[in-house]
Amino acid sequence: MSRVLIALLGLGLIGSPAHGITLTQVTTDPGTDLHPSWTPDGQTLVFEANRSGTRQLYKIPATGGVAQQITTSSQHNDHPEVSPDGTYIAFRKRVGSAQHIYRIGINGGAETALTSGLIEDWGPTFSPDGGTIYFARKYNLDEWDIFKVPAAGGPTQIVMSAPDYHGYPSVSPDGLWIAVEGGPFAGVDINIFEFEVANPSNIRQVSFETANTGQPAYKTNGSRVGGVSRRLNNHLDLYEWDRTSLGHARVTFDAEEIADAGSVFPAYSPDGTKVAFASKRVTGDYNIWVLDISEQPIPVDLLSFQVSSTDDGVLVSWRSAGDASDVAGYHVHKGPEVGHLER
Repeated sequence: MSRVLIALLGLGLIGSPAHGITLTQVTTDPGTDLHPSWTPDGQTLVFEANRSGTRQLYKIPATGGVAQQITTSSQHNDHPEVSPDGTYIAFRKRVGSAQHIYRIGINGGAETALTSGLIEDWGPTFSPDGGTIYFARKYNLDEWDIFKVPAAGGPTQIVMSAPDYHGYPSVSPDGLWIAVEGGPFAGVDINIFEFEVANPSNIRQVSFETANTGQPAYKTNGSRVGGVSRRLNNHLDLYEWDRTSLGHARVTFDAEEIADAGSVFPAYSPDGTKVAFASKRVTGDYNIWVLDISEQPIPVDLLSFQVSSTDDGVLVSWRSAGDASDVAGYHVHKGPEVGHLER
């Protein structure tokens, strides 16, 4: 860690989850636990795990405890997403060589197929009102498009079609945009893009990394898109990208502290104070973790920085170690409002 970064940590302006930030290990079982999704009350996490020989859905208190199995079929069930009202879960079921979108009650029970056919559908995510489920559909080896289906069942409709790969859709809190990971485009690895629901041809790039970056998840207030990137030393960590300035901030430092730990599949709590994710940071197996970000300063990797006073607080500007031409800043207000990223 650079002396500059240590100095700013001392000022309380930026920091790492490894330094004074609450990080809770939610699951501890051996195996692979992935894809956490919050219930709307913020008390429970639904996730997928391979504890029974096939991938099944489980739920567990967000503070840890005993996991309860939700699905019990012999097929793989994964990619869970809890509905906005908390009554049921959308997920992907593998049916023979196909993959379909299903739904099930939050406590289990009968499963309902929402898509069918010899296709691959995955990555379900809800509209804010819970009436629509968006998902990715694979046509061939390298082409995926975004579709939607009524959450209560009905015909599927294509939402966005573009060359190459698009996956892991995430709907903005206002329901107006959908973020996806996509690429490669013009020789660039996978990055995060978002498109307008009302005008899908309006596509804008959110991340501009030279290493694979994806698994987008909108922050609860919609100001940023979280995701996973290999931008530093090809290690997987969580980052956030400001949707206006396109500045980025590093959220986890797992790979820096523990070789090959990796942080993946971020999911923000309904109140915006926490982010759940999967990591191999302790056991070498993927477990579910929760990071408290309610008072988390913005972490960055610095080449240079400048601190200047403003009428309403302090402006910290920096030059990113990932891209020497990328100048961003963080405005720390005097009042209770959290600052914002800006170029």
